Amino acid sequence: MSTLEQLFGAKEQIQLLRFFLFHPDQDFTLSEIGRKLGKKYLGKKKILYGLVNLGAILEARREDTGELSYHVDQSWLLFQEFRALFIKAQLLVEQDLIAKLQYFGNIRLLILTGMFVGERNSDTDMLIVGKVNHPQVSRHLKAFERSLDQETKYTILSVPEFLYRKNVGDRFLYHILENRHLVVIDTINNEGKLSKKPQPVVIKRVIKKSNVKKKKVKKTIRKKR
Repeated sequence: MSTLEQLFGAKEQIQLLRFFLFHPDQDFTLSEIGRKLGKKYLGKKKILYGLVNLGAILEARREDTGELSYHVDQSWLLFQEFRALFIKAQLLVEQDLIAKLQYFGNIRLLILTGMFVGERNSDTDMLIVGKVNHPQVSRHLKAFERSLDQETKYTILSVPEFLYRKNVGDRFLYHILENRHLVVIDTINNEGKLSKKPQPVVIKRVIKKSNVKKKKVKKTIRKKR
């Protein structure tokens, strides 16, 4: 039986793997797993041991209590891929996330990165560009965090600020766009570039006008002679 057949053969095994992937830095005893996921998991050690045999879960003994505990192996070959897959699946479960975000304002660009694509060390998980109601977005994302049981980092930029940062090669924005990300909404990148530094152009125009004035004065003097 292949790894995928073993993983997707039982609903309980998928739920258990998802639980560990959403808590990568924690370990749990059998009783703690039962409290978190329900008592039905207490009598299904075979499912847990199946994940251990796959190399996804590691078994260890706690130094303080001597109890056996289990945690996900972050060096597991499929750790990042399955973590990203389950997070995206959770996003699909929360189907109203995108719709509600759009309801809270005019979103021109929405990019999912960080935890949504398996990049744990990203500076942000979600980039929102547009004119939105910040308090409403914050409240909705906190509710989404509770459903994931994990903090979601987000960044909100106005359209002019986003375009300017993109033009000047802002490191924060560059890191988002050059690494793994998922574009959900994009009605902005086909527009022209915006610059907030028109000073050089203004200076050139002033110089041209002053030169014209000087030439007129010279012509007038020659006529009088």
